[in-house]
Amino acid sequence: VQVCVRQTSEGLDIEVVDDGCGIRAEELRGVRSFGLMGMHERASGVGGKLHIGRGSHGGTVTRLQLPPSSLHATH
Repeated sequence: VQVCVRQTSEGLDIEVVDDGCGIRAEELRGVRSFGLMGMHERASGVGGKLHIGRGSHGGTVTRLQLPPSSLHATH
């Protein structure tokens, strides 16, 4: 697994790439993909965007983009 975290003027960008067999298109669209749906909902809930897909050399790429407004810690 490779993890890359970058802070830019547009917010925080987190990318996780693995070298497995990759996620299948039907898994991304599946009505039973509650875990993926929940991840998208949580990202959206803080104004972010989540992208999940196959990597160019196999494996799965998960990228979370968070706006600066979502980066403030709350207690």
